[in-house]
Amino acid sequence: MTTHLPTVLFLYSSNQVRQGSTQIKNLLSNNLTIIAMNPETHYALNDIHLPHNTIDQYYFQDIFSNIDVEATNLAKTWYNDSNFYDLVSYDGISLVEITEFDFMNLFAFTIECINSIEAAILKEKPQKIIVFDDWDKNIVGIAPKRWESVPINVIIAVGGKLNVVVERIRVPPLSTKGGYSLLGNLKKKGLSKTFMWCCNFISRIQQKAWPHKKNILYSHKYSVINRILGGISDIRLISFDFTPDLVQKTIVDVFSGRFSYWPPYNAFSQKTPESRQYIEKVTLKWKMLLQSHPAIKYKQYNLWDILKDVFTFAFFDYFPLLISRYNFTKKRLIIANINLIIVSGIQVDYQRLLLLAANDTHIPTILIHHGVVFETLGFLSLSHLTEVEAWGQNEQDLLMRLSNENDRRVSIQITGSPVFDEYVHSETKGDPRQRLCQKLNLDPAKKIVVLALHHCERWITIANMMLVGMEWYSFFEMVIRSVEKHTNCQLIIKLHPSDEESNIHKRMISEISRTPIPVIQNEESIYNIIQGCDIWISYPSTTILDAMVMKKPVITIIPEGKEFKNSSVLKAGIVVRKKEDLEGALNQILENSELVQQSIARYPEYIHHHVYRIDGKSSTRIRDRILQILDNNRRWP
Repeated sequence: MTTHLPTVLFLYSSNQVRQGSTQIKNLLSNNLTIIAMNPETHYALNDIHLPHNTIDQYYFQDIFSNIDVEATNLAKTWYNDSNFYDLVSYDGISLVEITEFDFMNLFAFTIECINSIEAAILKEKPQKIIVFDDWDKNIVGIAPKRWESVPINVIIAVGGKLNVVVERIRVPPLSTKGGYSLLGNLKKKGLSKTFMWCCNFISRIQQKAWPHKKNILYSHKYSVINRILGGISDIRLISFDFTPDLVQKTIVDVFSGRFSYWPPYNAFSQKTPESRQYIEKVTLKWKMLLQSHPAIKYKQYNLWDILKDVFTFAFFDYFPLLISRYNFTKKRLIIANINLIIVSGIQVDYQRLLLLAANDTHIPTILIHHGVVFETLGFLSLSHLTEVEAWGQNEQDLLMRLSNENDRRVSIQITGSPVFDEYVHSETKGDPRQRLCQKLNLDPAKKIVVLALHHCERWITIANMMLVGMEWYSFFEMVIRSVEKHTNCQLIIKLHPSDEESNIHKRMISEISRTPIPVIQNEESIYNIIQGCDIWISYPSTTILDAMVMKKPVITIIPEGKEFKNSSVLKAGIVVRKKEDLEGALNQILENSELVQQSIARYPEYIHHHVYRIDGKSSTRIRDRILQILDNNRRWP
């Protein structure tokens, strides 16, 4: 009789389930425990009816407490090590300043993996661990989709520390099954080069035909920038974005010299002499780096061993590409005669790169946030900004504090938010509530409760830990179960327009709910949804302010263990920490209690602190600041 050792099989992608299904069935025994490390894998296993556990069954929320701070500290300190110091900048380009937020998310993901895998192994006490390796080593860079080697290396590292045998079984990566198309890749490169040539051609013609125009390059929503500057004939807007919808809206302005497009960021990928020189520098240093075995410590683990694959690609591929893109951007800014740059944020690498290049070419830059600022994680490049048009006193205070802490000075002006100008100028047609009920087949006699979600990307799990503080399934379950207790209420769930996990979230919701729940993403504007609802539930996000402006009862969920340095977050409507608090808040709102009336009475003060004046003139105030920066002495229409 064969005795099977207690074995754990960790799976962390649907591809591993599909590609490894034969191996999984061969491994099945009474002593095999399959652990799905994320919802995607959980549902892939459900689809083939394989029993398994989920990783969240093994840990409590507090093992992730302070993860954002720990990850930020690791991101700020690793490159100060003498082994890395001279590799994170090149020819005056601060590579880390461009990518520090990306590294913060990478470290947060690594910490999450370590803590959750540790908890699972300590509880299951296996004598053997099996991990499938489907990492595509041809994928390069540091972007989140390149982090697939991290779980494998974490499992090996944790298993080693806990004296458990780890067996690594290779399965084909998804890209090989998906069929890498050389022809398709060449077509993409050809299209990028063609589009880049068209951008350059249009730019040259426009500069010759309308040489007097000021060129403003923006990385923001077209609707916002057009509201601010669209009526000024002496300005040419140049978009950092390119979509069919944008082309349709701006095609007339292109031929009148009022609008143009910036070559796509991904097209700036060709190797340059500077990037090749950087690779030579890294190559000479790399052997010494491997021999020195750098220490990036977290608990008892050396993260260098876990992240070495990611660092390899960062040094040999991602950083060289940044150098190429930086030099290309810098030259392009001069050729295109850019007079001003406007960005919507400073966490994304291409926005930071743009700010650094602008700073080096003495082009003024303005930050107009696309959403309200509750925290300043990732705000590390203020020194390269000329000015911030702050939504309100809250944003100014947060950024001034950050600027002072880092000995950086930037003009931070309070102008209000152009986003809220739409509310002042928009006209309501018909009954919003009736329209919402008809569209979503809701009962007009029942209260409409809306749960609004934040942006979610598949790999950036810090969004869960930093903003939600709990796993998505638990978050949905908490809200759905609380609303279900009130038979006179019906729930709508509003996904973020760019939610990359929307299919997974919809599946979670249908699994939890006892009755169908309408889930909407882009089908209706946020303005119409808020107008038609009775209660608004979210966590710290711009939609809370949207709902306050329309005087809707607001419930803000900040789970236990999650703290904000910004104390104003705790005054955002009725703040709840756990399910019992949420149920109590719903009761208070349905009974129109004095607590709810007091909360709504405080809205104007809270809104003013975060959004200054909602008078429909924020766009005008920002326009005046922009024109002043462009030319103090010039008369504008």
